[in-house]
Parts: sequence; C-alpha cells; structure tokens
Amino acid sequence: MEAQAEASTYNRLEVADGKGIGVIASGIAYNYVKECNPTGVSAI
Repeated sequence: MEAQAEASTYNRLEVADGKGIGVIASGIAYNYVKECNPTGVSAI
C-alpha cells in the first residue's frame, strides 16, 4: 500500500525555494492555499 501511495499521481510535493512555510492539505483546502499564496508556500 505504501509503494502504491508513493507512486500515485494524486500525491505530490511542491517545494517553494527559500520558504519556511509548509502546508499539508487536500481538496478545497489545497485550492485555497494555492489561491492565497501560489508561489510562497510549500504544499503537500
């Protein structure tokens, strides 16, 4: 199950260079994070 989760296209890590803020979100919360600060926040 772990290998399948790691290979899934639905799971991704977006790292913003030089930023100390990270957010773990899914669904509408992920969309909200990207709308508010699309380049300044690392997101999982």
